Amino acid sequence: MSTIYTPELLAQLKQLGDNFEQAIRRDERQVLLAKFRAEFPATGNNTDMHGHPLRESGQQPDDVVSVELNATHRTMLSYLRDGFMAVPTLAGHCNIKKQSVYTYLGQLEQAGYKLEKRSTGNRRGGYRLIYRLAKAA
Repeated sequence: MSTIYTPELLAQLKQLGDNFEQAIRRDERQVLLAKFRAEFPATGNNTDMHGHPLRESGQQPDDVVSVELNATHRTMLSYLRDGFMAVPTLAGHCNIKKQSVYTYLGQLEQAGYKLEKRSTGNRRGGYRLIYRLAKAA
């Protein structure tokens, strides 16, 4: 008994395989979305979940000036949360100038984040202060 595969049968087999792959990928996407939604629940008003002050900064005053946080602010916050960081190091990590780091630090304080400053004791040829996000009491 000889079997002849016609182009129509091969096309139908290919389409069937493609349909299976699409169904499997759709299921995988649904599982991943369910896990993501469980871990990061929606706030209800579609606000950026990273645009709000972190818990480490403690109770925020009501008269905080509204500052729109961008990706550089969030990158800087992630480094400041880890511990003390010098301005030149922050500038390198964020790919910005040192002067811009001071601007961003000021904007973070305006947004209500509490920053700790510590002197390095070195005034000659180096930076004087290092910064980190203040820990909650």
